[in-house]
Amino acid sequence: WTIFYMNSNQGAGQDVENHYLASETMKNEFIDTWLFLANRYKDLPYIAAFEILAEPSFMKYDPTVTHQNLADFYKEMMDTINTVTKGEIPFAIGPMNHYREESFMDEYHMDGYNVIYAGNMFPPGEFRKGEATYAYGDSEFNKDSVYNCYKTALAFRNKYDVPMWVDQFGAQFIQEGYVQYTEDVIQYFDSLELSWTYWNFRSPNGNAGLYERIPSKTGPYVL
Repeated sequence: WTIFYMNSNQGAGQDVENHYLASETMKNEFIDTWLFLANRYKDLPYIAAFEILAEPSFMKYDPTVTHQNLADFYKEMMDTINTVTKGEIPFAIGPMNHYREESFMDEYHMDGYNVIYAGNMFPPGEFRKGEATYAYGDSEFNKDSVYNCYKTALAFRNKYDVPMWVDQFGAQFIQEGYVQYTEDVIQYFDSLELSWTYWNFRSPNGNAGLYERIPSKTGPYVL
């Protein structure tokens, strides 16, 4: 099963004057692109969802944008795509600020739409980035800490009884204890019946990723 997603740093906020929420021209081009893709792939088997815009970050660059603006944009996009798919293909959407789970709020509840909600889990940031001076499993960061994460997204899921997907989680393999961290996080997600994907399986990202292609650092691949 595949989640078909669109990614656009410029359209998601970096170009303050020409992002999708500021420029009708840009937005209409984005709509036309999605209509083309929806028509082309609507009958392809094993499409799990259309992810409208991966990790929007409008607020980061344009402080005039609100969560409600993004929610309204999602609804407009879903209404438009549904004219092609008849609502048979679900949508994956997430909150502002790169899908950070703490950004989930009531504005993102899409009543009447076929939606999977995406929110990542990357705290604490220094551990994810490989900058932590502590090891996972010590008194500062341990399994109890992991089980205190993802609270906002879970509260949103429970309040509205909606499907929640952890679209990304992980840490730099150079951090001491990252394997145990990964195992504990997966156990945490599974105990909550959360669907999840690991960040990330791409090789050019330095020290990031469980299956990083530097065997001298990570050892042989084990699936």
